[in-house]
Amino acid sequence: MLSDNALDIAISSDIDFEVRSKPSLCANAYQLRVHTSVCPREGNGIYHSPWSLLEATLSPGQPIWNRFLNRPHNEEIRVGSVMFVPRDEPVHCRFTRGARHTVSCLFDLEALGFEQATGWNWTSIDPSLAFDVRDPFVQIAVQRLRQEALAPSFASELQVECTLIFLAAQLKRKMDNHQSFEPSDQGSLSGAGLQSIIERIHDEDGPTPSVKEFATMVTMSAPVFSLKFREATGQTLRHYVTTAKLEKAKRLLLEEADMVKQIAYRCGFTSAAAFSTSFRQETGMTPTEFREAVEFGD
Repeated sequence: MLSDNALDIAISSDIDFEVRSKPSLCANAYQLRVHTSVCPREGNGIYHSPWSLLEATLSPGQPIWNRFLNRPHNEEIRVGSVMFVPRDEPVHCRFTRGARHTVSCLFDLEALGFEQATGWNWTSIDPSLAFDVRDPFVQIAVQRLRQEALAPSFASELQVECTLIFLAAQLKRKMDNHQSFEPSDQGSLSGAGLQSIIERIHDEDGPTPSVKEFATMVTMSAPVFSLKFREATGQTLRHYVTTAKLEKAKRLLLEEADMVKQIAYRCGFTSAAAFSTSFRQETGMTPTEFREAVEFGD
C-alpha cells in the first residue's frame, strides 16, 4: 500500500513546498489525494516514480512547464488542467510561485488487474498530449475520483479502480488517435504546421478562424489546405472544429461557472441557441442538463 506522502517523495527539488492535504485513499494499486500545493518561489525539480500519475488542477493555479528528460529534442510544455505521466518516465518541472489545488492519483495498471494494459507502450506518447490532456470524459472521471477521495462510501475502492482503468483506456485511445494524425509524407502538412493549427482550434476563444486564415498560417491556398488537413487528420476541417468546440464546451461547463451563453461565445458558436442545438445533437442533453448531471463535492 502506498503511503500518503508517495507523491511528495517522487519529486526532488530545492523548493520547500507547503502541502495541505485533505483525506486521501490508499490501496495496493493506487494512492489518491486531493491537496493544495503552495510554491513559495520559482525553481526546478525532477519528478520520477515507478507508478503512473494522473493529476488534475481543480482551480486556476500557477503555471508549470514540463518536459520528459529521456526524449530527444524535447521542448517544455505548459501543463494544462489534466496531466498524465507514465510510470518510470522522469520529468523535468519548472515551477512558478503560487498555489495549485489538485486531485492527484498514483496508480499501477498491472496491480489493478488490467492484464490488457501490460503490453501498452507509453514511451511514444506525445508530450503535448501527456501534459495537457483535453478530453471531457477524462474530466468527468477525474471528478469521480475527487468525490471518492473527499467522501468515500460503499465500494469506494472498486469505484476508484474501475475509474482508473477507464481513464487509462481513454488516454490510450486518445494517444493512438493523435498518432494517426501525424503526416507520413512530405506532401502533407508538416508536424509543426499541423500542431499550430490544432492548438489554435483548441485554445482560441471566440469565432473560429476561416479556412483562408488557417491556410495562411501554413502558406497554402485554402483548397490545398483543406485537402491536406483531411489527409493528415482523417477529418474535414469543419468536422474537426465542431468536435473540438464541443469538447471545449464540455470542459468549460464542468470546470467554470460561466453562463451558458458566455461558454457558447468562448467556444465560437454564433448564439446560445445554435450552441444548445449542436450540443444536444452530440450528447442528447442541453448544456445545462450536462452540467447538472455531474455532481461536485466541496
